[in-house]
Amino acid sequence: MSFEDESYDIVIDKGTYDALACADDKSMSNLLMKEMIWVCKKAGNVFEISSGNSDVIIERFKSIIPDT
Repeated sequence: MSFEDESYDIVIDKGTYDALACADDKSMSNLLMKEMIWVCKKAGNVFEISSGNSDVIIERFKSIIPDT
C-alpha cells in the first residue's frame, strides 16, 4: 500500500512489530516503525501494542524519530 506522508492522526499496530522483531535481521521492524512515523501527522499519535519489552521498543522508536 502507498500512503502520503502525514496522512493519519492515529497509527496503530498490534502484532506486526512482534512478528518482524522475531527475525535476526531487524531491518524490517525498523522499516515498519519508520513507515508508522512517516504516515502519522506531526501532532498525531503512534500506538504500538506489543508483548515485547516496552523499554526496548521505546528506544528503537526514539532512534528512528527524525529530529524536530
